[in-house]
Amino acid sequence: MIIPFGFMRKVDTGGGSGCIDVTNSTTSILSSGTNSDSNVALSNYYINSHTQQIYTSAEMGGTRQITGIQFYNALSDSIPWTYSEVVIKFAHCTGTSHSTANFVGTFPDQEIVGVTGISDEATVYDGSLSLENTSGWNSIELDTNFCYDGTSNLVISISKKQNGSGNCSAYSSGCGYSFDYARFRYTNDGSGSSTGVWYENDNNVPTGITSSGSSTKGDINNFRAHLRILDYEMPPITSNLQLYINPDSGVYSDASGTVAVDGDNVRQVDDLSGNENTLNQTTASLQPLYKTSILGNGNASFQAQNDALNFTTNITRGTTDDFTIYLVYKRTNTSNTSYILRGTNSSAYPALYFNGTSHLFRSKTGGTAAVLDYTATTDVEIVAYTFDRTAQEVKMYINNSLEDTYSIYFGRQFTDFDRIFANATHIVHYGNALIYYSAHSSTEVGTMSDWLNTKYQTY
Repeated sequence: MIIPFGFMRKVDTGGGSGCIDVTNSTTSILSSGTNSDSNVALSNYYINSHTQQIYTSAEMGGTRQITGIQFYNALSDSIPWTYSEVVIKFAHCTGTSHSTANFVGTFPDQEIVGVTGISDEATVYDGSLSLENTSGWNSIELDTNFCYDGTSNLVISISKKQNGSGNCSAYSSGCGYSFDYARFRYTNDGSGSSTGVWYENDNNVPTGITSSGSSTKGDINNFRAHLRILDYEMPPITSNLQLYINPDSGVYSDASGTVAVDGDNVRQVDDLSGNENTLNQTTASLQPLYKTSILGNGNASFQAQNDALNFTTNITRGTTDDFTIYLVYKRTNTSNTSYILRGTNSSAYPALYFNGTSHLFRSKTGGTAAVLDYTATTDVEIVAYTFDRTAQEVKMYINNSLEDTYSIYFGRQFTDFDRIFANATHIVHYGNALIYYSAHSSTEVGTMSDWLNTKYQTY
């Protein structure tokens, strides 16, 4: 998986005449064809690599603000690896193929070359990047959004220069050299299409591109990586963000990346935090339904009733660890119990759940629950839970108003959650959910609640 390191948003890059609002969507640009796999997006086998690919306006499908991209890594046993320097550039273009050209500028920050009609070239990512040994769609969150104009073709350039040995103590077999491939799915566009460029080398850096390739020239070829475009908004607070799910982006009805539509079962959900804690449910009878008309304002939701989505990595906090949870939901019944998060032991603790008169939290070992009183409604509600180990208290806010505080001893491990939207005895519709590994102040809760309210308009 590819994990972002920059979340600051700078819109109006590319296009030059303003950017449309984000639509909170994930769009498949190229996801079919030969489905072969190679290091066509970027290489972690060699120290230096460069790829360049052109996607047509027909494939791009209209104007959009691009906040991230995804490539499909088909190899599950590639070792974890950190690239010390990766530069990604986008540009509009009129050309549909590459031709021989020399680079302008110094690798890996050289200009895009070999394509006709280049305009609005922009550096959208510049920094270190991490790869982990997980197959599936891998996200790169852009440092700077790109405003795609909807009519031009799009060329994407990715250059990697590895300084030193990354996570490894030595650049050697099994550690950044051999058995560490990331193999990205691609489509072969056919002989002579010249839609892609590929280069990798340990000892040299590329100085241009050519149809034959060489130790210093990228090889113009017919291969393009399968690509999905991300178009969603990050929250105003990203420090210690551990999980971010949004029903309007990255929701799939199967494990192959088919975007869910109204009424579909939900098989998989992307974690938009950058930690790639993908939610999955392989059992059809436990899959929530995808709904697009319940939460209002065109916002999608997960309809859960005796369902659950499982984390790839459990949400775990130790005896001194703070955390904060934000959740948007709408109940259809004000009396029955619904579980938001659950754990794995025999009594299903830890658990965060609500009934008609309170929200309750029990530790991993059960014991006395933190009982947070409130009056249940069937309205759309934005709830925030803050768990402060220093103050030894839990606070609950509803729609940016402090609802209740519970003083509790935190001298034991409280969280080891493995699933979310778990085991509701009646239908609950869930919207955005975020988990932070820190205790948010009332000011931070206000910032986050107001941000969610701009979407859900609940208060």
